[in-house]
Amino acid sequence: MTAACDELGIEAALRKGFATAAAAERDQGREPELDGLALLRSAAELDGLSGPHADYLEPVISRYTSPSHRVPPPPGHRRRTA
Repeated sequence: MTAACDELGIEAALRKGFATAAAAERDQGREPELDGLALLRSAAELDGLSGPHADYLEPVISRYTSPSHRVPPPPGHRRRTA
């Protein structure tokens, strides 16, 4: 399995968890503090977001998506293979 496929699985799990948490808040009669989730692969994708966002987002995203800043997998992480 490629890294992109692994990332898509992680993204799907994040989105599912977010939706579950938001639904639980709504079930209790509360409006979730965060009403949307956007996973960005570059700072250029900020332009496609609707609504307000923090002014520090662009430098943070640029920093963590740069080729020089790759987070190593957690200890014991094993890549799935096809």
